[in-house]
Amino acid sequence: MSTAISLHAVDYPRQAGTVHAIRHTVFVLGQGIDPALEQDSHDVSAVHVLAVDAEGQPVATARMVIDPASNSGRIGRMAVLPAWRNQGIGRQLLDWLGEAARERGLGRLTLHAQLPALPLYLRAGYLPAGPQFDEAGLPHLPLQRRLDGTMAVADDTAAQAALACIISTTGRHLRLLAPALDPGLLDAPLVLESLRSLAARRQPTTIQVLVDDPLRIARSGGPVLALIQRLPSVFCLRQRDLERTTSADALAVNDRGYSLARSNADLPEGTAGLPWRPAAQRLQQQFEQHWANSRECPELRPLRL
Repeated sequence: MSTAISLHAVDYPRQAGTVHAIRHTVFVLGQGIDPALEQDSHDVSAVHVLAVDAEGQPVATARMVIDPASNSGRIGRMAVLPAWRNQGIGRQLLDWLGEAARERGLGRLTLHAQLPALPLYLRAGYLPAGPQFDEAGLPHLPLQRRLDGTMAVADDTAAQAALACIISTTGRHLRLLAPALDPGLLDAPLVLESLRSLAARRQPTTIQVLVDDPLRIARSGGPVLALIQRLPSVFCLRQRDLERTTSADALAVNDRGYSLARSNADLPEGTAGLPWRPAAQRLQQQFEQHWANSRECPELRPLRL
């Protein structure tokens, strides 16, 4: 089976049968959802996307319902046929609809994520927007992504989601100001997995890390420090000059305009741009000023036995 996938806008009057066949397989047959809920009145006016394989066979679909009153889009009906899952197609659908939203000048995207698929949406820049609820008999979490500015980060889940998104969207350069290597955040499973994946890429990547307390980090150890020490060709670790700052802040910024700023490194609350280049440019300049005055961290070099 070829894994080559292409995405196309759907001509709904002509291709409705194809869209609903995929959704019926995934939602009705696969999840036991009431067939009456698979279609609704929004389908006619929604923006639909269809993924097809190299032979032109449809394998996945999703849609975006536009609300002109709030200048927002609601993504839903994400359906990937079972044989094609875990190949990144869901992320391609999300990115395609996100670009379609930008082209239409929308300021915000929302969606209701089924809990098993939550990591997919979090890594794509969607942050929690309310409590968990049931929809069509299945637990969901409301998520949102702002396209025209920054978003407030209110709790651990949102901070982990924002950081995982920043890491996973990095091109060649990631900058992290993490005073104590952000225990509870950088080592959270979602974030750590994203960091490991970035560090293991064949494409040359540089990850600059600024810390404040190397001795504390050395005593604490942990998987993030172990990863940094194992890959010195990827990670560059230095200590911030604390005589030049009294701040206990933390930040993450990549080379594609994604960023997270927190005024207190011990707390999750902050502001994320996913992406928002004005915020990213400001944070990059702030980081580079700290980096220019930083020093090496011999305390954190791996022992050579």
